[in-house]
Amino acid sequence: MLVKMQDEVGTEYAKVVVAKYLESHGYQDSLVSFLREADLPRRSLLQKDGESLETILDERIKFAEHSVAQSMQDMNLNDRLESVDEKYGIPSWDHAMEFKRLELHDTVKDLVVDVKFGPNQLLFSTSSKEVRMYDFDLNMFKKPFKGSKGTGLLRPCGFLGETGYFYCCGLDGSLNLFGMASDTALYTYKIHGRMVTHTDICPVGKSWFIVSSGLDNYLKVHLIELQTLQVRPWCEVKLASACTALQSCSDQGQLLVFLARNEHTHITCYQVDTVQPRSITQKYQLALNGAQFTVHAFGIRDMKLLPEQELLLVATSHIPYMRLLAVHVPRHVEGQGPFYDKVLRNMITEVPQDDYSQPLLGVLSGRSGIIVSSNSGVYAIDIRKGDSWLLEECPQKRVKCLAISNSNDMVAISYADKTVYLSSLCLKNLVVSEGSGKRLASKPHIK
Repeated sequence: MLVKMQDEVGTEYAKVVVAKYLESHGYQDSLVSFLREADLPRRSLLQKDGESLETILDERIKFAEHSVAQSMQDMNLNDRLESVDEKYGIPSWDHAMEFKRLELHDTVKDLVVDVKFGPNQLLFSTSSKEVRMYDFDLNMFKKPFKGSKGTGLLRPCGFLGETGYFYCCGLDGSLNLFGMASDTALYTYKIHGRMVTHTDICPVGKSWFIVSSGLDNYLKVHLIELQTLQVRPWCEVKLASACTALQSCSDQGQLLVFLARNEHTHITCYQVDTVQPRSITQKYQLALNGAQFTVHAFGIRDMKLLPEQELLLVATSHIPYMRLLAVHVPRHVEGQGPFYDKVLRNMITEVPQDDYSQPLLGVLSGRSGIIVSSNSGVYAIDIRKGDSWLLEECPQKRVKCLAISNSNDMVAISYADKTVYLSSLCLKNLVVSEGSGKRLASKPHIK
């Protein structure tokens, strides 16, 4: 009985010490939440007796300095990370948000091989060689879309902005253009000799360019003429090995393409002239490894470009745990490189992987965090703090594909067992006032 009473006193005293620490350091929002969740009266902060949290910890550290130092070191996989200039906008996880699960009104029963968000639509390409489209109320839009004869599986897919058109690529290297009013392809054009593996749509002025690579080891750029729904070859480059990741952006009327290749630890930046066809030049190379005597130290499995921050996020092939690199991509450089000083952050993550893993990166709206898929679920990554952890809100299964909508804060994840997980990002419930006990309803996460 005496031991139980001592435990209860110790627990209550610990709560008071923590509350006084939060108050003394000005953490008012955290203090309000803690008082409510710990069921502490406000007057507990008025007690003058007792030690501070800093005093208790200082005595503990002096008593067992070595073990405490070792515990602190084990808290983070990464060594102390140097600060990065704020102008790069290194993403940091926003712990005020949470995932709210959503349900499709007409479920997808086949394996989803690709998923994309449009301005007001959600697109699923399935193993049954059809494309299903939903509105943001998660109601199915019309009946499934089908490609032209012989195209086979339709992936990768994507939207042409807010034009009302979207595209899907076939196993035969064809590009199929669709409109919302028709359930069959309006136009089909063969852009590669073999299957298309990577695509990216980039508007430059009033023109729409599709950048692609395929199993024929070509990087190709095509111009899509929306007035006539025609596709024109623009330029191409033969690659020495297969493309593993591809991103593009517009820069002062020009098209920049960032490409990673198999067994090559350099990222190549190509510049495409958007006025003159057949004009593509290598602008520079970014070396992700420090060893200048070799161009291959690890593989690049996925990339995400943040053009406004001149930042490129790179998922590597390191085993047994993935690394995430934040790389500065300069708009203007002297020479073609390779440049070895552009890696801003090189962090170890807790994302497990093997030789066959294909991690997929996703940037949450407002750069409020990074998520990455794995063989065992989805992981959250805080690049600024060098931290990563498994998102328990998402099913812990092998991920096939994922997509994030920046317009309405939705996340769509397809799993290898043919299931689909949908969620919206919301702000966690907050207390309105200290005494009211009322709460704010969850709201869409907007930054």
